[in-house]
Amino acid sequence: FQPDASDVYVITGTENISGCVQQYFFSVELGDPPATNIIAPPSICAYTPVQLDLQLTPNGTYNYQWTPAAGLDNDNAQDPVATPAHDTWYHVNVTTITGCAATSDSVLVTVTDGDVLNVSATSDPLLVCLGESAQLDVAVRQIIAEDDFDAGIGTSWEQVSGGQANAICGSVVGDALRFNDAGTRVARTVPLDVSAGGALRFALKICNGTAPCDDVDAGENIYVEYTINGSSWVIMATYTEAMFPDFSSVVLDIPLAAQTTATQFRWRQLLNSGVDQDNWVLDDVAIAADDASNITFNWSPSGTLNNASIADPVATPTSTQVYTVNLIDQTTGCAYADEVTLNVGPPFTLEVTNDTAVCGLGLGLQLDADPVEPGSYTWQWGPDDGSLLSIFSQSTAAFPFQTTDYIVEVTSQFGCVVSDTVTVRVVETMSTDIFAAPNPICEGQEAQ
Repeated sequence: FQPDASDVYVITGTENISGCVQQYFFSVELGDPPATNIIAPPSICAYTPVQLDLQLTPNGTYNYQWTPAAGLDNDNAQDPVATPAHDTWYHVNVTTITGCAATSDSVLVTVTDGDVLNVSATSDPLLVCLGESAQLDVAVRQIIAEDDFDAGIGTSWEQVSGGQANAICGSVVGDALRFNDAGTRVARTVPLDVSAGGALRFALKICNGTAPCDDVDAGENIYVEYTINGSSWVIMATYTEAMFPDFSSVVLDIPLAAQTTATQFRWRQLLNSGVDQDNWVLDDVAIAADDASNITFNWSPSGTLNNASIADPVATPTSTQVYTVNLIDQTTGCAYADEVTLNVGPPFTLEVTNDTAVCGLGLGLQLDADPVEPGSYTWQWGPDDGSLLSIFSQSTAAFPFQTTDYIVEVTSQFGCVVSDTVTVRVVETMSTDIFAAPNPICEGQEAQ
């Protein structure tokens, strides 16, 4: 056997008598690294997800490390998804499992201005039964304030204390806001209209080295807070000293209590030991509000929608369906898309006990409700008046004291419900008395 790629080979053996299975793993590594090629779109709009397609020749099992990690869904994946805010060079190091061979590559993703932070398609509910409808919707979050600090500190800030725009402790791209001064370290935004909801996105690094990027000590946390009155601040998130040793992208939904027409946000360090101590860095800050203005919509497939050109159509699918919505920002021309899966539970039928009658009060009989189609079901019988032995079983015994309509509801594992009724009529027994007169009589005589 002559391996032609660095890979992990598995040998599986089965013990003859017991049937037990044992596996052995062997990492075989070539001395030459694979040839690499990264495929990515030449240009995208800001914050648009894009896959970095790393192609290897030959294919095999390798370790991957992508930088910058901020904005990547997984910096150790072969083909991560990036969401860059501006032009970004993405670099990847590829090594065999134990490091016998290594190589690297990079790709430039060019970013044009975009006003949309993200779009998210939803369905309420996510599962319907055949013939039922669901409300689709797509939330659009448009950026109302942002700063990448490459041109210094922008106009989105009402106050920045203790920080300067530079790349001394690194950045995602260009410069970042590094906090280094003694005393107060805070960045506070101007009042913003987030009354419809929205989100904050930012890249954060909490240093773990030595001056001028000194390790943040325990208790010197970074807080993200909001205020709706300019004085009382509420904590949205807390980041401790060991959480982000390198830049990581964070997205925070704006809580309901913070959704006003004049909300301010701030990033603040609780304590610090002075200049060149306990450093942290903020980059690529974007604040977005829920706003679908100047956006066009196109849902597909459209055949089961009441209107494919609005943000929130009603869907009535005949089977499980993936709905895709394509959006275009009329201001920038940027295109966005998302999808949502609406599951449809299959119909089922019931075979139930036929309507019947019992002679006498309190006499028992068995009631059955059998789904014809296989699956997992739950049952509920009614009325719960004490005349049923069990109300949650497929079969139950009934002891009616009067004519009763017994109703059964059966629910499938998909949440679909079928109901039926069994009418049990209660007939009171008849009593009779027989008399003969005269009594007794002799042979040949008659009696009435």
